[in-house]
Amino acid sequence: FPTAAVASGDDSDGSSAAAGHGTARYCFFSRLPAPLTGVKLRSAVTTPGCALFTVLVGFLKANLRPTAAATPVALYTKCFNVLHRLFSLAQAAQGGAGAGLGSVEDWGTLWESLTSLLRLFAAEPLEAATQAELTCTKALHVFNYVITYGDVFLPSADLYDKLYYEILRARDVFDKLNVHLKCSGGSRSLERALRNVSSIASQLGKAVSEANAKIAPRTLSASEILSVIARDKSTLQLQLLEELEQRDVYVEALQPSAGLRRLINTLAAERRLSRMSQRGDSSVE
Repeated sequence: FPTAAVASGDDSDGSSAAAGHGTARYCFFSRLPAPLTGVKLRSAVTTPGCALFTVLVGFLKANLRPTAAATPVALYTKCFNVLHRLFSLAQAAQGGAGAGLGSVEDWGTLWESLTSLLRLFAAEPLEAATQAELTCTKALHVFNYVITYGDVFLPSADLYDKLYYEILRARDVFDKLNVHLKCSGGSRSLERALRNVSSIASQLGKAVSEANAKIAPRTLSASEILSVIARDKSTLQLQLLEELEQRDVYVEALQPSAGLRRLINTLAAERRLSRMSQRGDSSVE
């Protein structure tokens, strides 16, 4: 599949960041030796939930190295647990403060990071009852949560089509994970988490193949594939996962870590600067 543009004006290298965007470097869950990652907080970010979502996506994008020598695998699981809780809070808002969580660019980055991370894990035999298997399950739960409840908090309805497009592009990854399950006798939780994404890849993949056969030898462009997805997505037969309603128990630390304190201070400073800028603009008017 060709790469579908998730948004125009992508600023992937940060070289053309607009004035007023703050740059912060965070060490996530700082008790473990996680590498630092640069995250640009846009001035349009107005809620703590949106800021946290941007930070988590930035962490995933910058740390696609699930090895003991790089990012500890357990950090990915913690990140996915936070995303899961954030989504559930956004869902509970039902179009209120949680509506439009994150930006279109953030969601595109999240899906690409999730599939890239799963691809790294699927490249090697996945043993049952390991941290790697749990991390894959949690990553798939993020996919499933958006598939099931995304209409509540996605900033654009078109993002559903682009989510399915990324799932189609990563079809080989889900096939490999299913093979690992058969060979290693993996957990039932991972098997259930794979059902919806595998079903989407299979059903929509068939529709795309039929559309390609009609125009052979030419192949469908990214926009044409998105049109096929938009046409056939209503026919998808998916399942509701009980695990999506279950979250890991949150235990509040008595003292916040140094990394968390830096994150809170930076977000507070960004908010103060944004308010000062708004007051300055209004006084000029």
